[in-house]
Amino acid sequence: MYADDTNLTYSGSDTNTIQFHLKEDLENINEWLISNKLTLNMTKTEYMLIGSRQRLSTLSDNPSFEINGIPLDRVSTTKSLGVLLDENLTWSSPINKMTKRIASGIGAIKRLRSFVSLETLHVIYQALIQPHFDYCNVVWGNCGKTLSNKLQKLQNRATRVLTFSNFDADANSLLEKLGMLLAFIMVPLIQKELDIFREKVWNTHRIRAQKDTLLPDGVPEHIYNFPEQYNLKECGFAVTEEQLQEAATESGVLQVPHDFLTEEFRAECVRLIPDNDTINPDEWTNAYLYLKEKCILSM
Repeated sequence: MYADDTNLTYSGSDTNTIQFHLKEDLENINEWLISNKLTLNMTKTEYMLIGSRQRLSTLSDNPSFEINGIPLDRVSTTKSLGVLLDENLTWSSPINKMTKRIASGIGAIKRLRSFVSLETLHVIYQALIQPHFDYCNVVWGNCGKTLSNKLQKLQNRATRVLTFSNFDADANSLLEKLGMLLAFIMVPLIQKELDIFREKVWNTHRIRAQKDTLLPDGVPEHIYNFPEQYNLKECGFAVTEEQLQEAATESGVLQVPHDFLTEEFRAECVRLIPDNDTINPDEWTNAYLYLKEKCILSM
């Protein structure tokens, strides 16, 4: 719940189960509204089934929901706190909307750049373009490579406009010069080490055929290409040791047994662990985590 926006969610293996539980919840909500002499805007009240395209295509009938005798319409897209969501959670809807607004902002900067200073252009950029990258980026930031490339191209265009560069100028050097770090690049870094929404976003349970792979199953590989291409220091994004330590502590990443360590690095950690008489017995089974913590906090 946020201000006057309310979302009611339920997860189930079939529509009958979802319909049964949500009907009961909707009845309770209606009773609460009546008891508190409140009314619900039925023109903005709707429901959406979320699932894969294959799963949703197998549904024969739409579940029916109503509040106070008024039926609710099923929609394929809806807006939650300004973010467009579709029934497949592909993030194409919000990003397509963002690209149109960002392109419009870049056009405005291009028309103004001959009349104002570079500092003023930066202010305009922060006002017209950057908020679109920042708003709710922890929600849509793990979008696929195709969608993220759309944002990358717009960011490249913006840097060339701000610096009066040719259309084929190297965008990486311009990003470094301007000290910009794309929101959708920064988000995966946050999600990798500081996942504040749930214990594990991506599946890390490996099957036998995956035992030699570096990346946990289900993590898009392009996410891990960005930190090497735009490391935090080069892009002017200052991170202090205290912030790193706080992020590690809050996320619990130092205690996660199935993390992003390679098998070679993990074996080296075990080899370099101090003698077992310097470690409590209950810590010995997680010796490499002990070393990992000491190494990270001493960086």
